[in-house]
Amino acid sequence: MSFWKREKSYVYYRFFHEAITDKFDFFYRLATRQGDLPPYSLRNLVGGAKGFKEVGPWFLNEFQRLDLFRQNCRILDVGCGCGRLAFAFSTDPNLRKLNVRYVGMDIDRKSVHWCHRRISSKNDLFQFYHADLRNRSYNPAGKYPARDFRFPHPDRSFDLIILTSVFTHLLEEDLRHYLLEMFRLLDTDGRIYASFFTYRSRQEAIHGTGRHPLKFPFYHDHFASSSDLCSENAVAYEESFLLELFSSIGFRLCAGVMYGTQDAYLLGKQRG
Repeated sequence: MSFWKREKSYVYYRFFHEAITDKFDFFYRLATRQGDLPPYSLRNLVGGAKGFKEVGPWFLNEFQRLDLFRQNCRILDVGCGCGRLAFAFSTDPNLRKLNVRYVGMDIDRKSVHWCHRRISSKNDLFQFYHADLRNRSYNPAGKYPARDFRFPHPDRSFDLIILTSVFTHLLEEDLRHYLLEMFRLLDTDGRIYASFFTYRSRQEAIHGTGRHPLKFPFYHDHFASSSDLCSENAVAYEESFLLELFSSIGFRLCAGVMYGTQDAYLLGKQRG
């Protein structure tokens, strides 16, 4: 499928949900008193609409377990979507006491607009911005390639950087660039929480691991993809390659790899 055909397909698919599904969903949210939920078309962009409400509280508890929140903690959430983490964080009384400040970035303009209206308006320590970056799965008509994007923040601006389901849609050159940018933005004692699809052998990539919901039959040396038409649909990386890449940039693992539906890595800067 060509780039333009895929873009056209993406536009039609989204238009259908906005024009039809969102109308039924509006009455569902109204009847069930869930007006704070984003429309279906936005929820569907971030891992599917099902289970949307449970994701934010799960990550809140997980980050508390990992002791990632500090007084005056500065958070950057790359790929924040329509606020599935931000809403839970912004309404949590403990994070309010800690004076947590949060910045969310996403490539979907409508999701960012929703977060401005529904989250920033209630907690001014939570801010969001749009980056018009090209991604063939989520923003096929984006103006700028991800590998050229410099995040608009000074060095060492954040204590916690979150990338959930971001690297699962980035190819190798974009991955390297993002990691370099995250290293620049992370403060000396900060942490990065990042999720990936990973595999340990070509056989495992092609036939699946059991823990991941997808298989990655299209193998490209250090990474594999679930689709040969659009690699960014879902990308998996060889685990040993990732560990070498982290180390070469200056990261260290701060905990063991947390294997699951996606495999999570907790990174900090190397000491000394």
